[in-house]
Amino acid sequence: MKIPLSLSLQIRRLGTLATCVAACSAGSILGQSVDFLGVAAGDASSTDAVLWARALDTNAPGATALAAQVAADDPTLTIDVASFSVSTDPAKDFTAKVIASNLLAGTRYYYRFVNAANPANASIVGTFKTAPDANTAAPVRFAFSGDADGLMRPYALAHDFNTLGLDFFVWLGDTIYETASSNSPSVHLSGTIPAPSTNGATEGQLFADYSRKYREQFLPVHASGQNCLQPLFAAQGNYTLYDNHELGNRQYINGGAAPGGPVGDMPTGAGVDARLAANDVNTTGTFINKSLGFQTLQQVYLSAGARIHQHAGDRSSQRRHPAALLRTALGQERDLHQHGRSHLPRHPHENGCQRR
Repeated sequence: MKIPLSLSLQIRRLGTLATCVAACSAGSILGQSVDFLGVAAGDASSTDAVLWARALDTNAPGATALAAQVAADDPTLTIDVASFSVSTDPAKDFTAKVIASNLLAGTRYYYRFVNAANPANASIVGTFKTAPDANTAAPVRFAFSGDADGLMRPYALAHDFNTLGLDFFVWLGDTIYETASSNSPSVHLSGTIPAPSTNGATEGQLFADYSRKYREQFLPVHASGQNCLQPLFAAQGNYTLYDNHELGNRQYINGGAAPGGPVGDMPTGAGVDARLAANDVNTTGTFINKSLGFQTLQQVYLSAGARIHQHAGDRSSQRRHPAALLRTALGQERDLHQHGRSHLPRHPHENGCQRR
């Protein structure tokens, strides 16, 4: 029996529609895939650690539900896997951060993030080691550095960090540079020095520019090149401090100074002239580290890695200060206040004298 042409066309259209419906149904069941930028672990104590990832569906940007999977001594993550739920935050550049808890002291862990709606869509695997018990004398193997100037990208040595077997790595600040480097333009300048002015980046420019700089640390400089520091961050846990370049190396580094007048589109944050003796000590009761620009840069820094916000003077959170955690990681906790001098690094968010 010969099928009329009109009926044949209708059958074909129905077949195409059925295929589309099946594909759409499968997509809704499996969920859309996201692109993982990388992973990081940090601020480990003897019982927990902070895990971080960035995941983005470029076709439909939005919050993505993830699960951080963690297993002890198992790089395949197939035995006794613990799972911690978390979601990316569009307001924090689509990053996600969760504390993996109830861990064993002095133990090597492996972890990855998976798309909760599509578990086959997963990040690379990272590793970290919890600190030894505070009363245990344990050998540790660690490395430290700082000043990740973009001019050195892609940081060739980072490629081999997974061969070092480190218990942890200490970042001594300047995890990014605000300056221009190959395929990476400079940020909008955050203000003027030494004399302040209203000329400076807006709040939105600070967020966008510095978020980009942190992302670039996980990306190749040129197509098919090394993903810069991505292998370093995945190779071990990290304890991280920040320094002047995370704050633009201008007025915001004077954390305890007076905030000054308007800058960009923000009401304060222009800072003061450090050359004037009258500004050696801030007696105004207000500080540039409370200005919107400083707070924006601090939040971008915190969102861009596996680290926990610390408030100077907040004793309830002192255990999670990187310096305190580092003491635990090194074994028995030691008094760092020797001979009347504090060996703890100063932070720009502390109130007091500005840097001249």
